[in-house]
Amino acid sequence: MGNVTYICGGTGVAEQDQLTDLEQQYNLGIIFTEGPRGDLLAGVNVQLRRHGRVLVAFQATGPRCLFKVPPADYRVEATYKQRTQYVIFETGSLGTGMRW
Repeated sequence: MGNVTYICGGTGVAEQDQLTDLEQQYNLGIIFTEGPRGDLLAGVNVQLRRHGRVLVAFQATGPRCLFKVPPADYRVEATYKQRTQYVIFETGSLGTGMRW
């Protein structure tokens, strides 16, 4: 969408390996987990924002999402089981985590 490209996945070992191979093509990444053990989580509703404007919104098909965006700071809002969290991070961050 516009200047934003993204991919999500990582529900299995093969998908995790594929995302790791693709990581160098993206400049922003987030991982969704749940519980005290950090179990991987899919089905999170995601909004990527810049200056309050929603750049892209989707439901993550896996626990890891990678974005290709212009250099800047971004806000990711994520909702799972009616609980919304957000994190603000800048390009170059590929391992930011959100836990429910």
